[in-house]
Amino acid sequence: MKEKRILLVPRDFKVLDFIGRFGWCNEKHLIQLLDMPIDKKSYQIIQNRVLKRLVEAKYLMRTKLQINEPAIITIAENGAEYLNCKTTNVKRCFLEHDMLVIDLYFSLLKNLEDDGEIETDRETRRDLGYCDLNERKMRIPDLLIRDQAIEVEISEKNRDRLKKILNQYIFNDSVKKVNYFVRDKNLAHKIHDLSKYNEKFDVYIFKDDITNFIKFDRSQQSLNQKYTSKPVGKIQEEDLEKYRKKEIKGM
Repeated sequence: MKEKRILLVPRDFKVLDFIGRFGWCNEKHLIQLLDMPIDKKSYQIIQNRVLKRLVEAKYLMRTKLQINEPAIITIAENGAEYLNCKTTNVKRCFLEHDMLVIDLYFSLLKNLEDDGEIETDRETRRDLGYCDLNERKMRIPDLLIRDQAIEVEISEKNRDRLKKILNQYIFNDSVKKVNYFVRDKNLAHKIHDLSKYNEKFDVYIFKDDITNFIKFDRSQQSLNQKYTSKPVGKIQEEDLEKYRKKEIKGM
């Protein structure tokens, strides 16, 4: 079948650039991107006017996973060439998490003057030059707003893994605040417990809709607990410098 060629218009560039920032998204996110009302008519416009031509021209791929859920949009061959990146595909193990991150992105965007103030994890990796996840020397947040990291955590991490992540943030002086968005209050407790109530961390609780969240009140957790800026876990003060050197080497 002969490949269809199209002339890209400004709307196409906006859609492609947005998907390039995250690697993928769903149809609802494109409706929000184009400032359209979230209704049946908008979904039809997105599918028939926006996506159809980009999919046929192999800039994007549309994958419908569930009847009552928005289709997932990924980067196809020509889109990858335009964006100077690799093609992307649906990874079910990351699907829920990554769609929640984009939901939160649009919610946070309402309080910012410029969408460029929010940096995605793909953009952060590119800026820092970290292409291989195994070679990362610092924690890459889901979103970065100037000096504030945004983390969406919907799965339980073991204590050692979570301690390492919290320590990476504690030692990263360029990040002044870390905002965790979690579903489980037990995880919220764990974050504050393992961080020794470090004031760098705030935790927000949500249920299904991540844009509807409340701040977890750590003062109710333990009124006698004091804040600390020490690393978490069983790390003694005299080992602090040694730990820093190991982190720099990519521990």
